[in-house]
Amino acid sequence: MQEEEHEFGGPRVVDERNEVTYSRYGDHYIRTVTTRRLIAYKCRICGYEQVEEEKEVYDEEVDIISIDGIPYLLKHNQLSPLERLNAPSPKAELEYVSVYNYYIPVNFIDEEVMSRVEELVKEVDELDNRIRYINDYDVYLTKLGRLAKKVTNETKEYDSQHDLLHVTEEAYYVLEDGTSLTKEIVEYRKYRCRKRSFQTEEGEWVPQEECESMVKEVVESHDYGEIPTYKTDFYINYQKQKDSLMRTMKDLLQQMVRNKVRVDVQKVGERVKIKVDNDEGEFIYNWIDRTSYYRGKYGPLAMLFA
Repeated sequence: MQEEEHEFGGPRVVDERNEVTYSRYGDHYIRTVTTRRLIAYKCRICGYEQVEEEKEVYDEEVDIISIDGIPYLLKHNQLSPLERLNAPSPKAELEYVSVYNYYIPVNFIDEEVMSRVEELVKEVDELDNRIRYINDYDVYLTKLGRLAKKVTNETKEYDSQHDLLHVTEEAYYVLEDGTSLTKEIVEYRKYRCRKRSFQTEEGEWVPQEECESMVKEVVESHDYGEIPTYKTDFYINYQKQKDSLMRTMKDLLQQMVRNKVRVDVQKVGERVKIKVDNDEGEFIYNWIDRTSYYRGKYGPLAMLFA
């Protein structure tokens, strides 16, 4: 009996699965990703399909931390963003708690310092609310001592008999309590127009109207002492207060950590490298993609020293 001949075509992936396991390696983990693929080869002559399994194994050194109880993975030897892990995940090597914009290891927390930091956070939040509130308004009326939004209404009337266009503009301010005050009423742009036509290079006649401004008159005006650049007096002042509070908060947190452990800090350009009890960490903020990158289990702590 003659054995049937086969001519197999190119491979086709019919199934692919990834298995992830973790194992301890010194002071961190080895993350092993095993990819199993079922590859099918189909005979062009008889249609018979042959299936084979391929296995690919990839190992990488990683650190597992938790922030506010949520587990994350970090590359051990290179900068990487925080990668949230799904359950079940291995035990975290270091537990962090988020404090305003920073991550602090739980075992470095000093309750007395944290109570002072919490007071500063409340003051910063209050200033943020004031800044957002001020941003909702256009001007500050000094003589009234009030913030206000500027609104402008414009009406037009054309006098065809005298070829005059009367434009009346009313500007008023809506105050914080919703009441409105008229700032001024201006009648302006009275025109005397002349109509003529000119010929283009293509020989086409195009109509044109030339108008000359004649009068601008303030009909009614009220002086409330408007300061269009009120932010120089209020917004920037609040922002300076906020920056000062943030610096104080950061100094307190840095000193709290240094009271618990020896920290060596090295800044290289935009990168911040730290060494905590001989464990290295690194942090960098990428301004292009607005993402923070960390290396090692102390990478998130390095952000505090940026």
